[in-house]
Amino acid sequence: MRSKFFLSAVALLIAVSALGSVAEKGQFDLYRNGVYKGRERYKVEIKKKKDLKIISSEVLYKYPLQQAKRGYVDLSLYPDYRTNLQTGRLEVYKYRLSVNDFTDINIAQAQNSATEVIDQDWRMYNPMIADQQRTEDNMKDRINLGVNSGYLMRDGKALHFSQTRFSATRRMDADVPKNLLVLDPYAFCLYLPLAKRLEKGGPTWHFNIAMPQMMRLQKGKVEYMGVEPASVNGERYLLKHYNIFVGKTLYSSFWTDKTGHVVQISVPPQGVVATLHDYHVKSFSKAAPRIMSTTIAGNQGNFTEKSVQIQSGGITLGATLTLPEGRGPHPAVLLVQDLGETDRDGNYANQQGAGIGTWKQMAYLLSREGLASLRYDARGVGESTGNGAKETLVDRESDIKSLLTWLSHQDNIEKNGIFLMAEGMGCWPAAKASASFSLAGFVGIAYPAKAVLRLWKEQAGMIQDPEAQQRAYAEVDQISSALNPRPVRLPSARQGHSTLSPGDYRERSGPGPEEHPFGRDRAHADSCFQRPHHQRGHRQEFP
Repeated sequence: MRSKFFLSAVALLIAVSALGSVAEKGQFDLYRNGVYKGRERYKVEIKKKKDLKIISSEVLYKYPLQQAKRGYVDLSLYPDYRTNLQTGRLEVYKYRLSVNDFTDINIAQAQNSATEVIDQDWRMYNPMIADQQRTEDNMKDRINLGVNSGYLMRDGKALHFSQTRFSATRRMDADVPKNLLVLDPYAFCLYLPLAKRLEKGGPTWHFNIAMPQMMRLQKGKVEYMGVEPASVNGERYLLKHYNIFVGKTLYSSFWTDKTGHVVQISVPPQGVVATLHDYHVKSFSKAAPRIMSTTIAGNQGNFTEKSVQIQSGGITLGATLTLPEGRGPHPAVLLVQDLGETDRDGNYANQQGAGIGTWKQMAYLLSREGLASLRYDARGVGESTGNGAKETLVDRESDIKSLLTWLSHQDNIEKNGIFLMAEGMGCWPAAKASASFSLAGFVGIAYPAKAVLRLWKEQAGMIQDPEAQQRAYAEVDQISSALNPRPVRLPSARQGHSTLSPGDYRERSGPGPEEHPFGRDRAHADSCFQRPHHQRGHRQEFP
């Protein structure tokens, strides 16, 4: 009895080992414009007896399509990627794909009238243009045969492409190129083996990229961008960053953490961002930016630097003045960073090791071109006093004015050659402060384009500290009250007296000139920009 049980156990063990073992399971959540649209569940299997490594997945995605009744169609993709376990060489890549528009209550009728929106030909002249990846045919009168499929197979020195759609099969053969890389739309599991291949060498890897769904073989490369701050699901981490180029066009970007896991993938041609589901990202402890040809090293170039302290109201701002070679006076640039606790070099104070120093590199680049620059620590950071958590837009504007005033009084600075360069939400107070000076120019990088209330709400929602978030929401409430619409009485030529014009009072639906955060001039500008065209120029109606 025991011998039979033992033999059965051995037979079961042999059968299980033949099936292989699952080395990894996971899921990517798929987003489009920040909205959840689907997921990809993948698994990695090891089959030692067959000397195979298999990566397979199931992709379910709501593909946006304006002509569909629901605004999207259901895309289902089942990729299967097999490589030699020892060498990592491609053996075969297979996929099944279907796209259906189930807008009919009767499922049988819906299947027969489903709209096929992804043509396996992709009808493309340029694979990087998303609009050319969609077919324009409306195939409501044709029966959807369900599954489109294809494969990419390596056979000795030959590479075989095959694709079947509506019972029609296309084939293409090519010589096996060196450094073959397989990528396919919506198959994010293919980035897993790629990340392993990039653990050695770099910072540039050249590949021949095969895209089986498109039946294309093109030259491309992967560029390592360094360990940089990146946002994943609203959190900031230090991650390795890679860019993939097909030809000279950026196809996708992806990020890996300290353990080598692919935690995020962005594919601009598809408008999709994939993030690793329910995973605790392991951030690097220190940034390590790639030194590229456009990066200015600190010990290069002929320039001098000196640390200075500048008074701004009741606080002291620590700053660095960078001067190019020569006697001067020199044109100069004041560098204003984004709102938040950042130091003079552009690094976040609360992010340990984030030493990329974009503002420092900018200062060195400007000095090489003959321009001086002044960069400073935000309040409560580095050598600056004050409390950065309590800094307001008015405080930042006051600091910028103090810095500009100090800069204009330096003998080695050209008085009529001062520029202001600001980033992100630092552009708002910088623009206001610039109105008080005769500057040579103003540069706004990533200037906020959203309404102030909406942007402030988004910023408050991303704050992790509960107390700080509570203060931020209190500011949102104050701004919301200040922007509360107030009716305006407009003259009426027909009735001869003032009437309420609900459709036209938006220009005054904000704080009055005295209570506007940027004063009377900004309130006046806001009203001019928001008034309908036929009313512009009649300033006498809005004293």
